[in-house]
Amino acid sequence: MEKQSSIVLHSGKVFTADPERPWAEAIAMVGNRIAAVGSSQEIRSLCYENTLSIDLEGRIVIPGLNDAHAHICFMSDKIHRLDLGRQGRPDPSLDEVLDAVGQAVSHTLPGTVLFGDIGRSVFDDPQATRFALDEVAPEHPVNLMSFTKNGQLLNTAALSHIGIAENAADGFGGWFERIEGTQTISGIVHGYAHFRLFRSSGFWQCDAADCERYARQAAGWGITSVQDMDVPFTPESKVAALRRIELPLRWRLARFLYDGPDSPAAARTVLDPPPKVEVSGHKWIFDGTGNERNAVRREPYPDRPG
Repeated sequence: MEKQSSIVLHSGKVFTADPERPWAEAIAMVGNRIAAVGSSQEIRSLCYENTLSIDLEGRIVIPGLNDAHAHICFMSDKIHRLDLGRQGRPDPSLDEVLDAVGQAVSHTLPGTVLFGDIGRSVFDDPQATRFALDEVAPEHPVNLMSFTKNGQLLNTAALSHIGIAENAADGFGGWFERIEGTQTISGIVHGYAHFRLFRSSGFWQCDAADCERYARQAAGWGITSVQDMDVPFTPESKVAALRRIELPLRWRLARFLYDGPDSPAAARTVLDPPPKVEVSGHKWIFDGTGNERNAVRREPYPDRPG
């Protein structure tokens, strides 16, 4: 072993991931490489005078965890989150949503963005349109997003806030639901039409302090690398935020293209990413989910024929 930058962890339980020898008592490292694993006696014999020797006192050591698919984005502090009374996979009824929106309107200023999570009950309700939301929130932009993050329902104020016309075209990979027999947008948006609104809405922020908070919390859980499948931000804006902090883990950004594989963004290179940050690969979504009833099935959905 080299005398410089060597670390020994001993008197613990080290998971090696080697089927022939899955567990050891100690581990020795040189620089960023594992040099040896074995018994505490074997590994401690490798110590030099300037080796950092740490007694694990029986603690477990595991390889660093990779978060293979994360969406690291943060809600603007100018947004009011609706209390829809559910955690995990929220599925409030339209009446519950309207009641929550009405309550929020009563104690927030006009123009405040109201945000909440919805499920299939709203997407399946033919009365769930922007006009129903307009009746209780004519001056508050309302953004109700599927818990799968693959669709949303917006009111007229939210569409106006983002700059979406009454008869906007669908565009690549997504669509606006329409009022039957017309080209008028109902307020429900799916697929890439939704993702484009997600990015352009301004409802989300890319703050260096928030990124640092996430990274340090993740590192505390043993996560040493993350694949950031970002949606609301460009890689350039996220890299700019990451450049302002010192990361305790490796961070890979995948590029999310909104206008198809021929988009100029597909070939664009992000210059000078900071240490531990890489921009590589592309994220694509080829299908919907069962929550919004737009994942392709061989048979109709049992509870929604047709």
